[in-house]
Amino acid sequence: MTSTARGRAAPLGIYAETYSPSGTARVSEEGEILGVSPDARSSRAERFALKSAAVRLLPKGHRTSKCMHWRRPDMEIQVLRGATTDKAFFHGLQVCSMPWTCPVCASKISERRRQEVAHAIKQAEHEGLRVRLVTPTVPHGLGDDVAKIADMMTKAWTRLWQGKAG
Repeated sequence: MTSTARGRAAPLGIYAETYSPSGTARVSEEGEILGVSPDARSSRAERFALKSAAVRLLPKGHRTSKCMHWRRPDMEIQVLRGATTDKAFFHGLQVCSMPWTCPVCASKISERRRQEVAHAIKQAEHEGLRVRLVTPTVPHGLGDDVAKIADMMTKAWTRLWQGKAG
């Protein structure tokens, strides 16, 4: 397992070097979340089935089509067992690291990001800070000028953080 100087897991890169617990959300063909599956094995199989469908739809040679199919050049493929999960996983395969097109990588990346956010929230609370999620939105229509709206949002965001209160 690779790690940074602070002991956290390094980014996934293009090689399957670390194991991340898989999520259990079920998603329809339209991308709608159907619910949470109690069986992680079926969720894992479903992610690989979705990946196969994505490979058929994506252009030839796309990174996602090579994901979990190509051997890492400098090592042999191994089947290992997770120390904490006791689940088998492949080691030594290239991964695409594309959460937008690959359900297998999306699960690993989102779990890693979830853990990072949870750690950051705990650290902020430990320092006496409060964490809030802000989603700035602007009413808009079909004929609106996107550049003008973006400029107005940038100015509003700048004003929000100016002065003593910001």
